[in-house]
Amino acid sequence: MPSPIDNLYREIYGVLPPKDGLAYERLASAVCKLLEPHSPVFHDQRMRGLFSKTLYQLDIRSDTGQGACFGEAKDYTLDSRKVGRADVQKLAGALSDLPVAGGQFFSATDYTQPARQYAAHAREISGKPIDLIDLRPTVEEDLDGRVLSIGVRVHVLSPNFHNAFKPIITPEGYSVLKTITSPVEKQIALEISEILDDKGNALTTLLELTSTKYSECDSEVANGCLMTPGGHLSILGKLVGIHGLEYDIKYTVQVLDIVVQVDGKATLTAKNADGTLDKIITDTDLKSVYFDANNEAHLRRSGHLPVQSSPEVLHP
Repeated sequence: MPSPIDNLYREIYGVLPPKDGLAYERLASAVCKLLEPHSPVFHDQRMRGLFSKTLYQLDIRSDTGQGACFGEAKDYTLDSRKVGRADVQKLAGALSDLPVAGGQFFSATDYTQPARQYAAHAREISGKPIDLIDLRPTVEEDLDGRVLSIGVRVHVLSPNFHNAFKPIITPEGYSVLKTITSPVEKQIALEISEILDDKGNALTTLLELTSTKYSECDSEVANGCLMTPGGHLSILGKLVGIHGLEYDIKYTVQVLDIVVQVDGKATLTAKNADGTLDKIITDTDLKSVYFDANNEAHLRRSGHLPVQSSPEVLHP
């Protein structure tokens, strides 16, 4: 009969492990990789004892800067039984015979008080520490006080530059205009891109002027004046002197609500006794981990996903 953890594994990866306990071992190995992404993590390894020469089976083997670690994973969700002292003591016995720095115990159903007391003194008893980790399905209470989403409201101002700029013409400029226009002409359509000097050479551009010298937008309108000493505009082939450009730019306001949230569904909660570990693991996190033919855990890189293998090989 599949355990709740087996069903969770099937929900995430779409396959049911072929033997009892394997789903939880894989999930614990995947969580180890997520917590230590730059350290090698293996599932289901063998290691020879230094003294007994016994060949031990390691549910999880991880290698950090502090040395190799032996991980044991127990899924007692089918009968709702806590991990007891005997389980922890068995791990401590193996640790004293193996070339590892310490051990980690993963339980989906918590630990008995004697088990916790034994683990707390494991270093004195066996010479190597044991870290007890509660790794279980996330419940609503686990999410209390955590930031799962951030809402951001953005006000976007979009300028309308149509007929926004008007030249401030000098007296000399008006004199030039009278030579090229008649009194009945009220308006001259003019595209302004460059401000010229009195020789017709480029003095500056409208882009340069507006990129650094706009006034602040007030009441959805930006208005002001861009001074251009010695500036001229080319109007109907004549250079017309200007003091500068007046502008009256209207803005439309668009309000955007952006929500940044955790990617995926909160699936597993990982905590240890001293509070140094308290993480929520999502199904998206777990799906990012896969195992190669040597049972080493790897993280998928975006755009480079490995091919899904057969359920028997169990490469999630």
